[in-house]
Amino acid sequence: MITTQVGKYLYECGYKNALYLAEMDRGCDLHRWLGFKAAMEEQGEICSDDRYILIGKDQGVRRHQYEKRMDEFLACQALAFSSDYNAVEAMSIFSDFGYKVPDDLSIVGFDDNIYATLVRPKLTTVRQDVEEKGREVANLLLRMMDGEKITDLCIRNPVQLIKRDSVKDPNR
Repeated sequence: MITTQVGKYLYECGYKNALYLAEMDRGCDLHRWLGFKAAMEEQGEICSDDRYILIGKDQGVRRHQYEKRMDEFLACQALAFSSDYNAVEAMSIFSDFGYKVPDDLSIVGFDDNIYATLVRPKLTTVRQDVEEKGREVANLLLRMMDGEKITDLCIRNPVQLIKRDSVKDPNR
């Protein structure tokens, strides 16, 4: 499962109260949350829905949200984001506030896009094959155009947790 790896990894690093941040409460953001939640609960941790934090679509709104919730973020010590873009942006904002990743706060993203290796520290993330996902979507569209009824629109491809430097990992 997609974010099961993230939830399990953060739990194994001692972040039993990690929070999950996403822009939407549906689609892949929701599925990634459900995997994160399942992983925490498989480890024996109660993972209530208040650990699923919806963030604004506007950068100014997100910045305000982060500033307002900084004490909560620091208390939980780790944040998992539904995308690398939001994770990298948050790392920059937290740096503006004077906090260091991973010393003050561990961060994980999702996608393993180019930002994950350009940011410092390099972002721990989940790699997915975006090109393959695009091919599968195009195939589904062609099948639909041919009149085929598609019942399952959810695409699930293999993913891999890429451990880099944005998580303080006592096991590394």
